[in-house]
Amino acid sequence: MRKTFLFLFSLIFCLSLFGADIASAEISADGCVTWDPYCTGSGSDAAVNFGWGALAQEDINEVIGGCALQSVNYAVEIVGEGTVGVGGLTNYTWDPLEADTAYTWRVRSDYQCSVVYMSGSLYSEYYSFNTPECNQPPNQPSTTSEENWNYCGIKGATVPTFEWTYSDDDGDPQQAYEIRINDSPYEDGFPSEPGPGEFTGSGGASTSFAPVPSEWSAWMNWSTNYWWIVRVQDNRGSWSEWSDQNPFRTSDHSFPWVDFSPNPINPVVDEVVEFIQNQSGVAETLCYDGGEHLCEADPNVTYEWDFSYNSDDGFITDSFNKGNTTTSYATVEPIEIRLKVTDNSLLGSNKSCTGSEMINVEFPLPEYEEVSPAVFLKKALVNLFDFFKGFVLLSNPEG
Repeated sequence: MRKTFLFLFSLIFCLSLFGADIASAEISADGCVTWDPYCTGSGSDAAVNFGWGALAQEDINEVIGGCALQSVNYAVEIVGEGTVGVGGLTNYTWDPLEADTAYTWRVRSDYQCSVVYMSGSLYSEYYSFNTPECNQPPNQPSTTSEENWNYCGIKGATVPTFEWTYSDDDGDPQQAYEIRINDSPYEDGFPSEPGPGEFTGSGGASTSFAPVPSEWSAWMNWSTNYWWIVRVQDNRGSWSEWSDQNPFRTSDHSFPWVDFSPNPINPVVDEVVEFIQNQSGVAETLCYDGGEHLCEADPNVTYEWDFSYNSDDGFITDSFNKGNTTTSYATVEPIEIRLKVTDNSLLGSNKSCTGSEMINVEFPLPEYEEVSPAVFLKKALVNLFDFFKGFVLLSNPEG
């Protein structure tokens, strides 16, 4: 058999780039081969598409005369990974490969001539490439079935907090999130950009989002159904799918704003303390059914006072007085007072808000008797006379 020739055969560019996260192909100096590394859909693995030009009769003629080319079979070799025969194909996809790794490859052409002993193999040059740094995106975030609402802590507003769970099979931490809220359900295949009527938010590594109260109050409507979705990004820039959408409904109106002021703040034992909750500039407890107004004037509202709240005992109602109320204390100690206001115009079981204040009960100041200067001088002279009289008797006991 005639000696097998080693020769760099002519190759043509035959494969285009495709797929997500593809690294740019390096083209050899003669422009005849291409290799296109890319990340696979399975996550952190990579693959590469190899392509080369077919070995033609004119290529054989430069190597050996008299060979009438009958057929060609090809094989792809990655150094350290092995060799794969691909038959008459002029392209091959090698999958999987390690991501972010350097490789060297070449292609072998096994040609058959009409005269068998003229058959042989030709090899391309070696070429090098790097697979991309593949990254599996975070998992679709799972969301809580109910939102956490700040019903009582913001005057005239009710603000939700949206929460979700982050996970990433690569172990990458969350870097960012995007949240969208709409007043109609999202259709399958959420649009890439939010619509003009949506409320949107974004942030970093937090797995919860609470809107700015003023922005939320300006956008939302009471007694309205809404839906929200969220997606997350890992620290390598990959975004998850959007979460399943969660529905929620806003309340009929704001919850009570409970604000009262003790007077005085530092009473003495048995002194009457008044708790003021209806005075502008001092303290106002406000309700919102039909517009902002004093709660004490609302027939659907009830009051409960705990004049000496203790966390061990919980809230104990000492008075149902609706409006300002008074009490006094027999012991010297700091005392917490709580007022619970329930708005029965709200739907559901959660209708109450509670406010608290501290006072410090003190001992009364000592009392002094006012004495005129003449009386004071008379008492002083008598005391002085009694002193000297006693001194004389002690000095002359026989008198």
